[in-house]
Amino acid sequence: VVKSFEQGTSNYLGVDVELSSRLMPFSDVKSSDWHYPYVAKAYSAGFISGSVDPKTGELIFRPGDNISRAEALAILNKASNALGKSRTNVKCSDSPFNDVKEGDWFCEAVTNGYENGITKGTGAGKFAPNENIVRGDAAVMIRRTLEKDLEQLEEGTDSFEEFTEPFADELFDF
Repeated sequence: VVKSFEQGTSNYLGVDVELSSRLMPFSDVKSSDWHYPYVAKAYSAGFISGSVDPKTGELIFRPGDNISRAEALAILNKASNALGKSRTNVKCSDSPFNDVKEGDWFCEAVTNGYENGITKGTGAGKFAPNENIVRGDAAVMIRRTLEKDLEQLEEGTDSFEEFTEPFADELFDF
């Protein structure tokens, strides 16, 4: 997700990589880990929040664990929100999935993802929030999120220049 939404190698959504590295809150992510800069950027930009280790009380990222469908959609939802993209105001009671209930920590993100065309679920009224996501599903959700964000960015612009201005350095840096 970080690589998909990244707008430059050293600056991500106004996040200084060096500064975000010093603010790494996760006890299970070390500066020598290959994923360290991506986790630092994602945390600093507000895409991830981690969880508390019940044994130690420390904040952890769990980099070796699989990611669930609900976690993936929650991260994509946070990424779009961090970029200032508006989303449909949804109510968990509007969830089309019988396995996503009001009170579930992921209910709003999943319902929002459905309402915005990011996910269609797994069929027969199910989202399967606790199942691990496969790379293909993740790629589809990321692409749909980026397309929806671009669509919302394009709305209300008066010209091609106004539309592309936020990306000008990346699009036209030959």
